[in-house]
Amino acid sequence: RQNLGPRIQMVLDAIPALVSYVDPNLRYLYLNQSYESYFKKKRQEILGKTVPEIIGKEAFNQVKEAFQEALQGTPSRAEFDLILEGEEVRNL
Repeated sequence: RQNLGPRIQMVLDAIPALVSYVDPNLRYLYLNQSYESYFKKKRQEILGKTVPEIIGKEAFNQVKEAFQEALQGTPSRAEFDLILEGEEVRNL
């Protein structure tokens, strides 16, 4: 997990969009700095956990189909509102 070369890591961390890579079991294997900032969690707190564990089951149900398509190799896109631990509604 998270064993990218330092240059690739630096480039991906500079991207302002959320970038992550999950395995077929929906466990996070990689994420960039924007992901950490958005979810207000350290990288090590997210890696190895599943997408529903991080974004919540209700939010995951909204994007589950997009994840399934992506894991099958089909380009997909999902957008939804997310409430993090009693915070304001955020668009993801």
